[in-house]
Amino acid sequence: MATNLHAMMRYRVIDRCLRKTGEVWDWKTLAEACGKMLKEQYGLDTIPSERTIKEDLRNMRSGDLGYRAPIKYNRALKSYAYTDNSFAINDHPITDTQLGDIKNALNILRQFSGNENLKEMQEILVELEYTLAIKEKDAPPTIIHIDESLNVLKKQWLGELLKHINDKQPLRIQYQSFYKDKKWYVVSPYFLKKYNGRWNLIGHSLEHDAARTFPLDRIHDLKISLKDYVPNQGIDAKTYFKDMIGISKNSASQQVRKVVFKAYGLNRFYMHSKPIHHTQICLDDSQEEYWTFQIEVIPNYELEMELLARCDEVEIVKPVALKRRLKERVERFLELNRE
Repeated sequence: MATNLHAMMRYRVIDRCLRKTGEVWDWKTLAEACGKMLKEQYGLDTIPSERTIKEDLRNMRSGDLGYRAPIKYNRALKSYAYTDNSFAINDHPITDTQLGDIKNALNILRQFSGNENLKEMQEILVELEYTLAIKEKDAPPTIIHIDESLNVLKKQWLGELLKHINDKQPLRIQYQSFYKDKKWYVVSPYFLKKYNGRWNLIGHSLEHDAARTFPLDRIHDLKISLKDYVPNQGIDAKTYFKDMIGISKNSASQQVRKVVFKAYGLNRFYMHSKPIHHTQICLDDSQEEYWTFQIEVIPNYELEMELLARCDEVEIVKPVALKRRLKERVERFLELNRE
């Protein structure tokens, strides 16, 4: 039984719904939930029919999908529910047929991966293929390991935020900074950025009257705001972070600085082959012990962490304020780790 992508996504939506034991799910509410997903993911303004939903439920129960979903029908409520609340289709491997369908889709994507504008596609395809392969019955030995962030909290905001970004819908976000109480912000959402395994929302904050970054794992609640949406004045993911390493941008007034540093030992070769920023240039590679590099960035926390990770092989030349800041952090480390 061939399974198309829309059907597979409907199965997952139905699965999520039926695992919510406190709600009543008839075919109409299941169809509405699937329709919402199709609109968010594909922009399709359609709701599956009663026949489609009931066929999906039969397929999920049949075993043809690699699992037998324990779905029961309540005639009194005319609703569906799981008889085993611990069941989840994600706990079961996909079938060979499903795997073949997905691999066919990957083959189509691969045709575009050589395009210069899609040069990251190859890496994505490798991750997808390996993730699928380890779910087959005879899984191969681990030959590729893909790092996963340990911080997976609050990823449920992703789909909802994408919809609000597309709809240009202002939001009330309950956000909690480290060591601070929860606080509500009115935000006009612009785009999402993933950095170091963590998703972040970038949008205009009414309270700051400027663009701000909100890590999703610190968002506790999300509501629609009745405030006016503040249009995006040319801020996009490519340009907003181009003058920095990472995502820490606290003010539009922060200035780009020329950061000059010397890299010693083998580290000079590593930093030459893998620049820490797209503006990096080598000012001097004539010395035997070190090479001198320069980047033009806004000094921030992520820059400090990048340099501290190489602190035994890096010498900061300028700016002096950055050199002092890193020195203070190393001295603090030594103080905390005295024997």
